[in-house]
Amino acid sequence: MVNRIIIFIIIIPLPSIKMTNFNIEDSWSKLFTNGTQPVHQAAFEFASNGAQSGCDNCKALLAVCLYYGCGCPKNVDEALILAKESADQGNKYGHLIYGRILYWKYGESRATAIQHYIISAKMGLNEALLSIGSIYMGGIYLPMDKKRGLELVMKAADQKHGPAYDQLGKCYEFGDGVPVNKSEARKWYQLAVEAGFTFSQKGLDRLRDS
Repeated sequence: MVNRIIIFIIIIPLPSIKMTNFNIEDSWSKLFTNGTQPVHQAAFEFASNGAQSGCDNCKALLAVCLYYGCGCPKNVDEALILAKESADQGNKYGHLIYGRILYWKYGESRATAIQHYIISAKMGLNEALLSIGSIYMGGIYLPMDKKRGLELVMKAADQKHGPAYDQLGKCYEFGDGVPVNKSEARKWYQLAVEAGFTFSQKGLDRLRDS
C-alpha cells in the first residue's frame, strides 16, 4: 500500500468583513482552494491587525497564514508562537493549529500535539476529529487502528465536513481501511466538492480518467 500524507485545511470563522471579493465568514476551504493571492494577502492583513489587539481567533488565523505561506512568507516559528498564544486563550482553532505545527514540524512533541487535537475535538471542531482519525489510520505515533480512524473520520463527515468527505473518497479509491470501491469514492469526492472543498475535484478527475 502506498503511504500518503494528507494535509487538511483549517476552517476559522471570523467577524463579517468584506475583503476584495472574499467574505471572511466564508470557509477556509473556499479561501485556500479558490482564493487568489490578493485574497490571501487581505486575509493576512486582517489577521495581523486583529492579532495586535489580542484577538484569539485572529492569532489562530495569522498562524495559519504564516504556517502555509498564504499572503506572506512562511514562518513556522512565528506561527507556532501565535498558535500557542491562541490556544492559551482557550481558542479551539488555536489548539488545532498549535497541535498541527507540533505534530508535523516538531516530531518530538507529538504527544503534546495530540493532546491539543483532543482538546479542540472536545470543543466541537470537526477538523480536529479528522486529524486524530488520520493519525490512527496512518499509524504515525499512535498505534495504527484503521477501524478507530475511520470511525472518527466518519464522525466528522456526519457533520458535513468537506475534508472528511475527501478522506473517505481516498479511502475507497485506494483501499485504505476499506475495500476499493470506485463508486463509493466518487460519491464522497462529489460530496466534498459540493461542500466547497474543491481539491476533491482532482479525485473525481482521476476516477473519470481511470
